Amino acid sequence: MNNIKQYSLKPSIICQLFDSFVGGTLNYASELWGFGKSKEIERIHLKFSKSLLNVKTSTTNMGVYGELGRYPLYITRHVCIIKYWSKIILSSNVLITKLYNNLLSSNNMNNWAYKVKSLLDSYGFSDVWINPYTVDLKNFFVVFKEF
Repeated sequence: MNNIKQYSLKPSIICQLFDSFVGGTLNYASELWGFGKSKEIERIHLKFSKSLLNVKTSTTNMGVYGELGRYPLYITRHVCIIKYWSKIILSSNVLITKLYNNLLSSNNMNNWAYKVKSLLDSYGFSDVWINPYTVDLKNFFVVFKEF
């Protein structure tokens, strides 16, 4: 962060750089593992954000997010999971469909598909899980992100 301060960049540009270089690394393959809030990852995000605003570390996190127009990174991960799930549902690939159906028919309540169901349930989208073809799955993530 100290190195970037030597350039006169707008905070929005600095945030884009963070998202591209650091956020991309922190959230790599989060479609598969990103169900939790991951305090460790968010700690890095908040440290960056507070440093960018030059505020104390004790400053309210929600205030920092609001000032920069940002969200906690787990929201980005949850949206990525829903986008990925939508691609699987809409896929015409026989192998992908077969693997997904195997997940659904297994009794393992801790597999990826069950976690997607729990994620949708927690945001009030149980109906989308039950009948995913009632919504425009290609654009559902936009609606999901608003919640």
